[in-house]
Amino acid sequence: SVIVYFAIQLSQKKKLLEHTNSQLFKFNNELDSLVKHRTRELNNAIDKIRELERIKSAFMANISHEIRTPLNGILGLSYYLSAPECTAEERSQLGEQVKRLGNKLVRIVDDILELSKIETNQVNLLLSEVNLNQLLDDVYKEFDAIAEFDDKNLFFRVNKSLPDDRAIVICDYYRLRSIIIHLSENAFKFTHQGGVEMGYSINENSLLYLYVKDTGVGIPNDIQKKVFERFYKHLDDSSPIFYDGLGIGLTIAMGYAIALGGSIKLQSSPGQGSTFTLVLPITVPNSNANKEAFNFTGKRILVVEDDLINYQYLHALLSKTGATVIHVKNGEDAIEAATIERAADLILLDIQLPFKSGIEATIEIRKINKQIPIIAQTATDSEYVSACRDAGCNAFVTKPIDPDELLNLIKRFL
Repeated sequence: SVIVYFAIQLSQKKKLLEHTNSQLFKFNNELDSLVKHRTRELNNAIDKIRELERIKSAFMANISHEIRTPLNGILGLSYYLSAPECTAEERSQLGEQVKRLGNKLVRIVDDILELSKIETNQVNLLLSEVNLNQLLDDVYKEFDAIAEFDDKNLFFRVNKSLPDDRAIVICDYYRLRSIIIHLSENAFKFTHQGGVEMGYSINENSLLYLYVKDTGVGIPNDIQKKVFERFYKHLDDSSPIFYDGLGIGLTIAMGYAIALGGSIKLQSSPGQGSTFTLVLPITVPNSNANKEAFNFTGKRILVVEDDLINYQYLHALLSKTGATVIHVKNGEDAIEAATIERAADLILLDIQLPFKSGIEATIEIRKINKQIPIIAQTATDSEYVSACRDAGCNAFVTKPIDPDELLNLIKRFL
């Protein structure tokens, strides 16, 4: 019995030891797997940091060159402008060049700010009626001058697939124009013979295909996805030409395309040129005969908006109705304007304002004037809506603002 007892004890201890070893083996494998996983995460983090450092270095090098070049030109031209031997005709020509270089600096700053908005998802769309033919004509005039200045003897063609009265779509004019400009800039930059063509078509599914086609150096298939990455610069090994630019134009174009609900497709091969096509779902407006006319003649609308582009859009929209548009840029000025009797018949107020928010401004305005209608602009359907109502707003519109929706809402209160 003693032997049996010890045999049982040994058997139990053996099983316990085997179980312990099994648990240790399992724990060791899990620990090893965790270490490998954490090591991969650490290596990925290190790679991302290195990539950010590379991007930062590329950005600083690019922006230093891009800003210094026009600045040097402006300083040099200013010297000649002040020279006593400079004739009136020369002053006029030099003045135009200074203006062109100044506009280039403005474009650089605007591009950096727009890229920041895209990467932080802060692009506010402003929908309105856009005549595609007129839009392409505007871009043509701008780039036709550039082609002549560069003395490349390039052609620049516009292909309009629809007559003017059928070429109207609902879209964000400024973002759509920016996409075309960046695609056209890229086309001219890499085209030394032949030229550039831009055009569009709309299919039966209300998809807009807007293309910019060039006869330039072309892009190898293996780097076609990279050209949309920020600060990426395609180098043409067959040419000694240095291509300037920050390397963010195509990034901005793609960012706006995505914000509008579309994308940009690229077809290209070395030596055969490139075709960039914006594919975008669009809305075609109702015919003018079916549209309701809005007449707010004699009414004064106070627009509280700090963003210049947003205000320009609202001003253009409201001015067509005959209304007088008053503009202030912050909540404090809105409160001051509301203290003046009959200063406005309605307030259209952005919620996100500097110094004093739209909600804070509404609370103060309601202490002074409880009758004036206040329409708030909000970023989303749910954001701030409850707070807007509690503060005293009568209604709200969401961004991107639909022009008919806004005008119908204003009509309810005027």
